[in-house]
Amino acid sequence: MLAKIPVAGNIVGDCCIGAAHILISDAAYIGKSRKEFQNVLDEAAQASWNILVHRREQGDLKNKSLNFSEQVG
Repeated sequence: MLAKIPVAGNIVGDCCIGAAHILISDAAYIGKSRKEFQNVLDEAAQASWNILVHRREQGDLKNKSLNFSEQVG
């Protein structure tokens, strides 16, 4: 059963991961300038980097390589 959750903007995609149904909305981008749009992407990239670094420090990625020449941001 899919719950009716109010989502701002338009649903531009959806997927399922296990039992989770993920709805993707364009609400973060509506009415934004190119600079604001780029800031959203930069924040997402930084958050992703932080997750990878944390997982590496915890040993979750000990057999994986993080060979990025510089950190985003």
